[in-house]
Amino acid sequence: MKKMKKMVAVLTCVCFVVSLFTISVNAAVPPSVQIIMDISQAASSKIGCYYSWGAKGPNEFDCSGLAYWCYKAAGVTIPVGTAYTQQGTLANNGCVVSAVSRRVGYLIFYSYNATYDHVSICQGETSIIHASSSKGKVVSATYSSSGVASVCRPCNWFY
Repeated sequence: MKKMKKMVAVLTCVCFVVSLFTISVNAAVPPSVQIIMDISQAASSKIGCYYSWGAKGPNEFDCSGLAYWCYKAAGVTIPVGTAYTQQGTLANNGCVVSAVSRRVGYLIFYSYNATYDHVSICQGETSIIHASSSKGKVVSATYSSSGVASVCRPCNWFY
């Protein structure tokens, strides 16, 4: 009887662990660590490149062009267009997360004129990389929640 109780306890634990794994695998799969690292490294490699409105790289960028280029370098497809079209596509595909849930490689969308008009790449809890029109280049900056309207993660159906 004692052996039977131990076996039931062990099987219960195994079933619980397997169910956790199954839930996490079947849920909207978060981006892999490699994809996040690739996005982050691509963004970091472009610090200092010139800002040019409408530019998509590899040596000049606007904000959405930088996001597009870095995601493409990591094997993730997002729209080529503006921050507005990028956010719309990601939002329509369930990629939006709360601002406090932002992680390295996630896109932070800003709204200053009643639309999504700027995007940056999260580099950590307090850091972003973006193509700054006012500074004329790609820069690393301190994260501020001012103007943040949406945060989106790389979604598994885009890679």
